[in-house]
Amino acid sequence: MRRYFISMITLTICFYHILMVVVNASPNSLIKAYLGKEAQNYTGKLFAQKGELFAPHPAFFSLIFKIRCVEPKGTSPWFSPLKKIQKDHYSNRLAGKEKILFLYQNPIRQIVGLIEEKRENCKNITKEQCKEYVSKEVIREPSFRFLSKYASKKCSDWEMVLGKKYPHFYSKEKKSTRWDLIEKYSFNKEGLK
Repeated sequence: MRRYFISMITLTICFYHILMVVVNASPNSLIKAYLGKEAQNYTGKLFAQKGELFAPHPAFFSLIFKIRCVEPKGTSPWFSPLKKIQKDHYSNRLAGKEKILFLYQNPIRQIVGLIEEKRENCKNITKEQCKEYVSKEVIREPSFRFLSKYASKKCSDWEMVLGKKYPHFYSKEKKSTRWDLIEKYSFNKEGLK
């Protein structure tokens, strides 16, 4: 009788633990609406971490890709083709959006990496010479041609910003991360601005 009692208590605790973890990690649903607050309170105490619960790829930095059209009338506001995919990925890490996001961000990652690599070679030349050197190298890159082709489909004359954002801190009260922009590179059709 004692074994039965202990095993039932153990199974109940295990079931409760698994249920709370699954409810907290699941996307929005009726079950999460009903048990979400309790699950968040339970898992928040056990699994508090900066990358969020079950983050397959915690964000050390996020890549930026913004475009705006430059017309004779004026410039349009900046828009980011990746904004919706990034929002979906960061709101629910278990949805499988990280591979799509990785593929879309790969050209940006290559260009930002190339710029950082080429800037290392600029130690003995002036700032203008370095900018010209880096710009020539970036324009030759197939990834840049891919992104500029995308921008040209959106508008005839354009400006583009690529860069990295790093997390500054995680706010438990607001349940969000504030991002600080560290590196930003501006381009137009001629290259690096």
